[in-house]
Amino acid sequence: MADSRRASGFGLERGKVFPAAHARSLLNPLRKLVQSPERTVAAIRIGPADRVLELGCGPGYFTMLPAPGRAKELVVDYTKLPTSKPDSWPAIAPNDKGTHTLVYGYLNDFCRRVSDGVFIGSAERKGKYLDIYFTVAIIFLSGKLL
Repeated sequence: MADSRRASGFGLERGKVFPAAHARSLLNPLRKLVQSPERTVAAIRIGPADRVLELGCGPGYFTMLPAPGRAKELVVDYTKLPTSKPDSWPAIAPNDKGTHTLVYGYLNDFCRRVSDGVFIGSAERKGKYLDIYFTVAIIFLSGKLL
């Protein structure tokens, strides 16, 4: 099995892609003992003035709809789950139970398009504004979504 995973491009080594079927393991609180965020930041020497672009931000499920009462905005609603998924993806799990609650419970991200494939946004939990902002860039290569 390791040989087939290596040939497919999946794995934990540099340049490999983490398999979506195992995404739930990323939410395990014990993971911080092995992959400490503090040690990672220290190892790559991120400073207080540095800006970081996070690619592949997590395994949660959500729906995206026009934001009610907010012209030209979309809401990423983690409280409403999709009704289907690709066969190779993990089972759809509610975001208000288990470890998913720590990240996605009662969360809504509000996004506004600023250019083709680029969105800016802010977050709310249970209707309360959080002082969190983010950028989403959708990258296309040769006409295909990356």
